[in-house]
Amino acid sequence: ESIDDLILGGAAQIGIGTTAPDTSLTIVSSTSSKIRMENTGNGGTTITMDADRSGADAGIGSIVFKWNGTSVGQVSAHSGADLSNKDDGALVFSTSASGSLVEAMRILSDGKVGIGTTAPGMPLHVYSAENNLLHLESTDQDALLKLEDNGTGHLRIKGDDVEIVDNASGNNMAKFIGGGAVELYHDNVKKFETESGGVAVTGGLTVTTNISLVDDGLIKFGTGNDLEISHD
Repeated sequence: ESIDDLILGGAAQIGIGTTAPDTSLTIVSSTSSKIRMENTGNGGTTITMDADRSGADAGIGSIVFKWNGTSVGQVSAHSGADLSNKDDGALVFSTSASGSLVEAMRILSDGKVGIGTTAPGMPLHVYSAENNLLHLESTDQDALLKLEDNGTGHLRIKGDDVEIVDNASGNNMAKFIGGGAVELYHDNVKKFETESGGVAVTGGLTVTTNISLVDDGLIKFGTGNDLEISHD
């Protein structure tokens, strides 16, 4: 048995709370506009947006958020690159700072997330002209950032200069400088530094085990080599 509750043909537009609908369905209320979908059986509810787009990265469906008529946010689904099967796509999240929507984040069909980029090359790719890209904060006493490689590869931090700074004081703790130099600090004073010819230590040096000198090894004390210990 089939029951047709409502059929409108042609270019009909339905207005609820308005006599002048400007879309296929327009709902207007001075209190609250709500749509409720309920399945009283053992199943879910679905909103389906389908568009026969012929090109890649074309909008298929969107949810637009407006503030007094001005678009301030949008979530869209875009067509993917497979124009033959038309079975891939992306989710695009857009925000507005001054009335113009700008893409802020994209999730590709393979799950890669791009913030500030439409072509993320890794599971999470953040692209920005800002100096500070990521802020992780814990309200607990200790904060742990865990980078783990379960395979046989490497964990890499890439950059011309990498610094570790104490959050409370702003003092330097360690620096890894382009060219291979490593600097270690105590109370914001550099105590250890690797150089092209070896290492430089500022202050006292305490050794709890033996110091081994390889062939042709040499230890010099004082700027004028006042004391020299050599091997072979």
